[in-house]
Amino acid sequence: ENARRRGSAFTFACMLGWRCELYARRGDLADAEADARNCIDLALPNGWFPAAPPMLGYILGVLIARGAIADAESVLERSTLSDRSADPDITFAPMVHARARLRAARGDVTGGRADLAQLRVPGSVRWNTNLPQVPAVLAAPELAPPDPDEAREEVERMLRDAHTWGTPRAIGMALRAMGLVEGGARGLELLEESVAVLEG
Repeated sequence: ENARRRGSAFTFACMLGWRCELYARRGDLADAEADARNCIDLALPNGWFPAAPPMLGYILGVLIARGAIADAESVLERSTLSDRSADPDITFAPMVHARARLRAARGDVTGGRADLAQLRVPGSVRWNTNLPQVPAVLAAPELAPPDPDEAREEVERMLRDAHTWGTPRAIGMALRAMGLVEGGARGLELLEESVAVLEG
């Protein structure tokens, strides 16, 4: 509303990107996509994504979640940030994370894993609150560690962390990760448990 009053199209575009992420976190993906596309319409022609890279990551994440993979790839390419690497400037982390998901969706598992590896902070356990620390299996199941034992160890650690935090979101995310790694009948049970925990 402040951006509207001041007539700042740039600020308005940024806020659309942030609200898109809030809608997505709440599970309102249709509203998130509407904000994402409005943000694109404003930001892309004006070349604003390099000045506010988090919003690019957020809108790409929503487009990917909605299955609009080709649209997400086009926006990333036209943003001029498609080759940007992760570096100490954490504002680029959401974009690199989304790019890893895009690569996985297109079958480039090696590229997706390489993107996520750039974002990892050794020893960090903040995966519930820090997007770049989200385990690979939750970014895209294909990006889970290729070693089944390593993947299982990672998700078991996630579940221990989640119970330490004690929040439904963390526990639900960890159960989903375990379900994706386990697969089969046990994996389905874990996914159903995850849904039950997250339903509220």
